[in-house]
Amino acid sequence: MDVSWLDDAGGHSQRLDFLRTVSSPEELGAALRSHLHAGIC
Repeated sequence: MDVSWLDDAGGHSQRLDFLRTVSSPEELGAALRSHLHAGIC
Protein backbone atom coordinates (compact mmCIF):
# COMPACT_ATOMS: atom_id res chain seq x y z
CA MET A 1 0.00 0.00 0.00
CA ASP A 2 1.28 3.49 -0.80
CA VAL A 3 0.39 6.12 1.80
CA SER A 4 0.78 9.83 0.98
CA TRP A 5 0.12 12.81 3.23
CA LEU A 6 0.78 16.52 3.65
CA ASP A 7 1.86 18.27 6.82
CA ASP A 8 3.72 21.44 7.82
CA ALA A 9 6.99 19.95 6.53
CA GLY A 10 5.55 19.27 3.05
CA GLY A 11 4.43 16.18 1.15
CA HIS A 12 5.44 12.67 2.14
CA SER A 13 4.93 9.17 0.80
CA GLN A 14 5.69 5.75 2.21
CA ARG A 15 5.18 2.24 0.85
CA LEU A 16 3.85 -0.25 3.39
CA ASP A 17 3.96 -4.02 3.04
CA PHE A 18 1.59 -5.83 5.38
CA LEU A 19 2.20 -9.45 6.38
CA ARG A 20 -1.44 -10.42 5.84
CA THR A 21 -4.59 -9.06 4.21
CA VAL A 22 -6.80 -6.97 6.48
CA SER A 23 -10.54 -7.61 6.51
CA SER A 24 -12.00 -4.60 8.33
CA PRO A 25 -11.41 -0.87 8.82
CA GLU A 26 -10.29 -1.61 12.39
CA GLU A 27 -7.64 -4.07 11.18
CA LEU A 28 -6.47 -1.55 8.59
CA GLY A 29 -6.14 1.13 11.28
CA ALA A 30 -4.14 -1.22 13.51
CA ALA A 31 -1.88 -2.22 10.61
CA LEU A 32 -1.25 1.43 9.69
CA ARG A 33 -0.50 2.37 13.30
CA SER A 34 2.01 -0.47 13.56
CA HIS A 35 3.89 0.83 10.47
CA LEU A 36 3.65 4.62 10.83
CA HIS A 37 4.70 6.97 13.60
CA ALA A 38 2.12 8.39 16.00
CA GLY A 39 2.06 11.80 14.33
CA ILE A 40 0.33 10.35 11.28
CA CYS A 41 -2.25 7.93 12.76
